[in-house]
Amino acid sequence: MSKLSRYSLALLFALTAILGACSEDSTDATTDGTDGSTATTATDGADGTETTDTSDTTDATDSTDAADTTDAADTTDATDTADAADTTDAADAIDATDATDTADATDTADATDITDATDAADASDGITPDAVSYAFTSRDGSGASSVSYSGQTARHALIWELNNFINGLSAAIDGGLEINADQDLVTLLDFYFRFDSESNADYELKVTLDPAVKQATINDISSGKNIYGKIAGNDPATDHKDWFTAFSGWADTSIAANGGGIDNPENLVIAFFETLEEQAIARTNGTQAQGPNGEDLPVFVTADGLDLKQLTQKFILGAVCFSQAADDYLDGGSEIAVGTDGKGLLADHSKLYEKDGSTKTYTALEHQWDEGFGYFGAARDYDAYTDEEIAKKGGKPDWQGYHDSNQDQVIDLKSEFNWGASTNAAKRDIGAAALAPELGIDFTKMAFDGFLAGRALLAGTTDSLTAEEFEELQGYAVAALNGWEHAIAATVVHYINDTLQDMAKIGTADYSFADH
Repeated sequence: MSKLSRYSLALLFALTAILGACSEDSTDATTDGTDGSTATTATDGADGTETTDTSDTTDATDSTDAADTTDAADTTDATDTADAADTTDAADAIDATDATDTADATDTADATDITDATDAADASDGITPDAVSYAFTSRDGSGASSVSYSGQTARHALIWELNNFINGLSAAIDGGLEINADQDLVTLLDFYFRFDSESNADYELKVTLDPAVKQATINDISSGKNIYGKIAGNDPATDHKDWFTAFSGWADTSIAANGGGIDNPENLVIAFFETLEEQAIARTNGTQAQGPNGEDLPVFVTADGLDLKQLTQKFILGAVCFSQAADDYLDGGSEIAVGTDGKGLLADHSKLYEKDGSTKTYTALEHQWDEGFGYFGAARDYDAYTDEEIAKKGGKPDWQGYHDSNQDQVIDLKSEFNWGASTNAAKRDIGAAALAPELGIDFTKMAFDGFLAGRALLAGTTDSLTAEEFEELQGYAVAALNGWEHAIAATVVHYINDTLQDMAKIGTADYSFADH
């Protein structure tokens, strides 16, 4: 893992803390963040002044938007899972379920998420290989696709489903769902977090698109996947530090008053779940959480201003997908990113991968690279979208976050849909272009060009990489991760600015504690 990637993991953990700040706590967002000034960072000011994005009330792909008041009960819109309150695009951080390669019982050593029966190459992706699409054919000469990352897409979908469930929880309780006792809600949340694909093979995705989605269930995407197993610390083979002893970023132990802890990433998620459960029990029993001004709050927002939906999703997106991509699949081979033999950039590229007597259409290294790309969440023809289309803020009506690129009348969630970080990067590009066009900020291009060029290099070689080729591949990995992590850093600034904007409304009719 590069120094910058380690920095971004720290930023992600800091972002979790920022999301926990509200009301009077948010005055520490900057040096005396009470003057309404705009914060900036070293990322060339990207998004540094984006305090006016007030149009994100119906963003279908913004599954992380903290407060989209128009989507509070939107449990079916495929991409608007978390917009429970984002009237100011406050939570575009890593948006939408980027989700992530979480560990399942069969995925202990990712070399080899390549062993999933449903993860054979995506031969049916229908995306024609060309210079601008992430589409490549096998070196075996069959013409079959060599691209495969269905496990990552399955985890994107699980994170989406978890976020969507939390988003609709207030309406569900008000409609009759009873959460009365310890573990009542935690069990429901764990359904997604610790998903058992064998027992729940028939669980149908709540994602609804037009055209319809190709995959009806999680297992239609990939079997044997869950979220918790790949959270930082639970898949330690390639971790650059021991997250059970070196975890930091959340210091307030009160979050774990009802269970969980702040000592490692998984326990922090459990703490979020347990706190949300207490909120849900109170709501079931008729106690409506309210802000200091008497405003009724969603069940996932505490009276102290913790947005548990945002905290859960943002933290998982960072601690699973970015962590896995930067510290696993694209890791290895330099003084600052030593890597693990046989993993990441150190995986084998001399021959097609073989497992249980079956020869795949890709090498282990090609698959590792694909899985890193899968965590970024971009559609295969990402470069054909405008930033506005990726972010669902304008452009062609049939390119709003997804597109039926192969014209088969269905949307393939593995190749025709933009998840998570890929959507967030576009939002940051839009903000930067509007407020500081002279900077030429283009996080989407930076990330996608790196992923595309690296994969093209692998597809163009037929044996182990030479020293020069390997160094070139490392450069592409750094470029891809830089685009991704710079968008994360810009989002931290975006949140700070959003907080300042909300603070400026205190005492006026426009102020909303839930938004703040």
